[in-house]
Amino acid sequence: MSDFWITFQGGGEALILGTPRGRQAVIWPLDPVFLFDSSGLRSYIGVMKGLIADMRHAVRLLSRNRFAILTAVASLAVGIGANTAIFSVASAMLLRPLPFANADRLVMLRSIDPSRVLNTGRASSADLRDWQTQARSFVAIAGYRFRYMDLLHDGQAERLRGLLITPEFFDVLDVPLMGTTFRRNATYSSDIILGNQLWRRSFAANRNLVGRSIDVNMINLDRIGPTPVRVNGVAQRDVHFPPLSADFYDDPSGIDDTVDFWQPFPLPPAAVIASRKDNDYDVIARLRPGITIEEAQSEMDAIAHNLAVAYPQSNVNVKVRIVPLREHLLGKNRRVLALLIICTICVLLLACGNVANLLLSIAAGRQKEVAIRSALGASSIRIARQFFVESTLLAFAAATLGVPLAAWGIHLLSPQIPEGVPLARTASINVTVLAFTVLATCLTALLTGIIPALHMSVAAPGDTLKLDSRGSGAPRLRNRSVSVLVAAEVAIALVLLIATGLMIKSAKQLLSVDPGFDPKRLLTMTVSLPNNKFEWKHNVVFSREVIDAVEALPQVTAVTVAQGVPMKPGTFWGNFEVEGQPSADEKPEARIRVVNPGYFRVMQIPLVSGREFEHRDEVGNVGDLPYVVVNNTLASRYWPGEDAVGKRLLFTSGPATIIGVARDVKYMGLDSKSDSELYYPLGLYPQPHITLLVRTSSDPSAIISDVRKRIAGVDKDAFVTDVKTMDELIDDTLAPRRFATTLLSAFGAVALLLSLTGIYGVISHMVTQRTREIGIRVALGAPAGKIITLMLQSGFVPASAGLAIGWVATFSVTNLLSAMLFEVRPLDPIVWLIVSIGMLAAACLASYLPARRACTIDPCLAVKAE
Repeated sequence: MSDFWITFQGGGEALILGTPRGRQAVIWPLDPVFLFDSSGLRSYIGVMKGLIADMRHAVRLLSRNRFAILTAVASLAVGIGANTAIFSVASAMLLRPLPFANADRLVMLRSIDPSRVLNTGRASSADLRDWQTQARSFVAIAGYRFRYMDLLHDGQAERLRGLLITPEFFDVLDVPLMGTTFRRNATYSSDIILGNQLWRRSFAANRNLVGRSIDVNMINLDRIGPTPVRVNGVAQRDVHFPPLSADFYDDPSGIDDTVDFWQPFPLPPAAVIASRKDNDYDVIARLRPGITIEEAQSEMDAIAHNLAVAYPQSNVNVKVRIVPLREHLLGKNRRVLALLIICTICVLLLACGNVANLLLSIAAGRQKEVAIRSALGASSIRIARQFFVESTLLAFAAATLGVPLAAWGIHLLSPQIPEGVPLARTASINVTVLAFTVLATCLTALLTGIIPALHMSVAAPGDTLKLDSRGSGAPRLRNRSVSVLVAAEVAIALVLLIATGLMIKSAKQLLSVDPGFDPKRLLTMTVSLPNNKFEWKHNVVFSREVIDAVEALPQVTAVTVAQGVPMKPGTFWGNFEVEGQPSADEKPEARIRVVNPGYFRVMQIPLVSGREFEHRDEVGNVGDLPYVVVNNTLASRYWPGEDAVGKRLLFTSGPATIIGVARDVKYMGLDSKSDSELYYPLGLYPQPHITLLVRTSSDPSAIISDVRKRIAGVDKDAFVTDVKTMDELIDDTLAPRRFATTLLSAFGAVALLLSLTGIYGVISHMVTQRTREIGIRVALGAPAGKIITLMLQSGFVPASAGLAIGWVATFSVTNLLSAMLFEVRPLDPIVWLIVSIGMLAAACLASYLPARRACTIDPCLAVKAE
């Protein structure tokens, strides 16, 4: 072979080998070409020419099956895009490092008392002190609470957000300080430590500031105006907020925000602790190296038991739960995330199954081609290489399309993620997730393309051709494999569709809930003055002046103010006793709403009995409480079957007469239960920040700028934040459910589309494979209905089996769904029946369309085609 020439004819379609004794043509690409001689270059050229020819042949073949191939590429691309987008968000929430040093060792200690109406998870100062002295599983345990103050400089007021902390806080979070921590006898009004950003932003990174005093506006009932505080130190790096329980502040910060300052919140001496029920502290701790969560939990269980024995009146029902920091941050979002991950995996499996189904169907129709190639001398490896090239082109096209789909998916997903979901909004394409997804989908395409080729190439060509000439079609085993895949696709789609149906019905039920007031055409905004700019009583004067100024706008029909409005976290609670009823060891609790006269009228909250506050009810000293309004839940709990108006509640300030009973309001969200509520008059309980509620005759958003101007006219330094309509506030409370429902609906639609296109593609190829058989049946007089029925069976039977499998699979995930549903049972028969019938009908329709085409086959053309 050292003396020969090679030429390619027809653009690589035929290879001519020449020798001195003659020449011989070998039809390409039926035989592989490996040129082994003294020239390695010739061998390389031959292989490359062969691959190019394979690719041209693959393109021609794939172009003859445009619908099936486009479906396969689209399926894989959707699988890659959806899987990468969702798992990238999940990775950001579950794997991305938290903005704390050694965050995997940080845990939250939650005080749980099931007997209490209001269970915040906070700890009392007495319990926190006992935990610190008795626990040995932690490096340090610290308590903290949200606080804000104001900084007035250059004629501008800047609101600062920070924390009141116990001295161990910086040890827990491992925060390096420039300077020192708080002095031993420090109080919240004497010392301060500045955050790094605040130090750079407002004090020009002045290192000489440490040890000096600065003036800040904080709540200080002992004086009016700024309070001088000593700067003990400055954090040497940014420190993010740890988790905060809902407080009477309207807008506590989250983990994405940095702390502006810290002030001391020392534990009182054990001798002066009045109650173990005043739960003031969120608690964070750092585990010692080598200590597991389980070991620490066991120790805290023992401590809680000892405290229950020592203080049965306050601690008999108190348990301590240790929660890893990341788990606590995710909270209820873990269920939503788990559900979305399951849905994404289902879509990926559907995409892979769809591709496998279509490629197996295409491969089944190429038995004759493979048999002829084998008869002409093509080896199994040669045939497999051709199929490998085809599958590679398919996988490459899907991956090329899937990557931008993933980026587009994250771009669309990020704005829809609820604000309370930590770290998710910063998600970007995770390269590892993308690589794994592309590898999985491409491997599916390659295996489903090559395995049938190897199977067909080892079969006896003569037997295959004989079977084909008799019109036997694809082997039963391969048809069975295709049917199994169809059943699996239907089952997966059914799981997603039932879950979607349940979530949609739940959302419908939730939107039909009466919130207890009229949210239409209602504008809300938080308004406050700089702390201590005036005496404490001036907050009431300021509120009244703002009401008068805004009420003068022509579009405004009514105005009021309140602290603790619906759909916002800002509230607080208090204890009371019921006059004439036996005193309990534990005083009853209720949420407190501080409202202005006219609040119930403006909010359109009906009164069950009695009346609302009037200005005459606000006569007295600040802190006195001669009159209160209660909600129906509280009244029914303590005076069942009676009118509570005229009854009296006992507070530390003295007795208060109930003058009205208001209808229950869904303050914490449409899906919340009504708690006991107490309404205090604003005139006797001035609040440092209030929510302005403006009822308008038209779109409330149109007057926002005018309202801001009116407030600035009352006081130019007033802060106006969190400006939203009440409808927007309600939407915010529904955001997690809406997010889950929207994504589930999208996944359900994609799953339905993928499964139906898979069924359509399989039946279409089955009709093509059985063209000769159908033509003979038509020639022998078979009615169209019988032929359609014959084809429909190929789709109906596996679809029915898929329904049964889908029911079982859906039942297994009902526990995950139950916590996300509102007044809807996971086994709701109506949803299950409608979705199942719809799925079966859609599968029959997808089978009917190609089956109907089978009736139009011309017998003569069918026989000639074979």
